[in-house]
Amino acid sequence: MNEKQRKRRPRERPAEQITAQSVRELFNRCVLRGDLRMPGDAELEQLAGVLEYWRQIFINEQILLHRRQLQDGGLAALRTLTNAISAIAKLDESNFSAAARESAPTGILRYLSERLAESHGARALAESVGGHPGLAYSPASYGANGWQWLADVLPEDFITAMKPTNPTFAPGLGHTGPIASFIAAVAPLVTGEHPTPASIATQLKARRKAQARSSREARRS
Repeated sequence: MNEKQRKRRPRERPAEQITAQSVRELFNRCVLRGDLRMPGDAELEQLAGVLEYWRQIFINEQILLHRRQLQDGGLAALRTLTNAISAIAKLDESNFSAAARESAPTGILRYLSERLAESHGARALAESVGGHPGLAYSPASYGANGWQWLADVLPEDFITAMKPTNPTFAPGLGHTGPIASFIAAVAPLVTGEHPTPASIATQLKARRKAQARSSREARRS
């Protein structure tokens, strides 16, 4: 499978728990190059805990994303229904007013009055459903909806894990560097996606530029 085909593989919900052993195997296979040494057992255990935490957050985010999609669809359908009921109520109001002006028989006025009350009640019911917490409330989100978010949350933990056995560790952000390789390797375990190290490196550089720009603006203000 070439790199382009791998990048286009569909996202799957990651199902396996991330352990220190799986992280160790990942380091051996994808991360350690040159004179880089394997992190210690405690660091691998801690890093595995971080990755497993974010895996669970991602899974929960996907559930919430699906919920919000259903919620948005329900609200859109409810708006269509409310608009239709409002149009019906307006028509009923017009018919009742016309009948009253023309001194229609009492039975007709009573019937039109009852129909108008029903349309107003239906509109009030639709509006109350639209304001119900089950539709109006959106649960909080971490924004953990794709591998790009891993570029924000993982570099610091990765460097912390590497430092004890690699005291002079100063990773760059290139596509052949250990950070890009690490995030590209763990993304399938955390989000089910398969980004390339080059994509990760581009994201990391963009984040660093944004942070530098934000710092300059803060100093000017």
